[in-house]
Amino acid sequence: MKSSIFVLSALLPVLSSCSCGDTARSVASTLTEKTVETAKGAAAGVTSGIEEGRKGTVGLDGAQVLTSWSDMKGKASVEILSVKGDETGTVEVTLGVSNSTDQPIRLTGLTGQSVMLLDKDGYISRLERGPLELTVPQHAKDKAALVFKGKAADFVTLRLLGGELAMPR
Repeated sequence: MKSSIFVLSALLPVLSSCSCGDTARSVASTLTEKTVETAKGAAAGVTSGIEEGRKGTVGLDGAQVLTSWSDMKGKASVEILSVKGDETGTVEVTLGVSNSTDQPIRLTGLTGQSVMLLDKDGYISRLERGPLELTVPQHAKDKAALVFKGKAADFVTLRLLGGELAMPR
């Protein structure tokens, strides 16, 4: 509501010079469309800039930041340690992450956009709960619990940061 009032107040000087209601409507529609388009582009650019800026960097604690499956090659390995389903339709996948480097690693971007389960037909269940990032010390392993909706038996693949792991049977 506040944004609508802001846009309308910004348009009033322009619209007051229009002689016809239809012209005013058209001008307001076009200006609002372009304003929203610009704001969406700026927001997407900020998000992309943050992700790209973090790739391949080292955190303040010395951890190598890994944001994709390909970033993990030669540095980290991932395995599914267990899958538990319950009667409420919740699936918990325990993931094991192994760091084979001489420095800590940090997997980031563990969200519903990059972590999901797929069934045999390719339908997904996005991550409901889990860590947003996981830091694993050098030459060590760590576990992460990932929670999804659905029945454990329905899922065949875990997709993680662009890579895929077969679900154990």
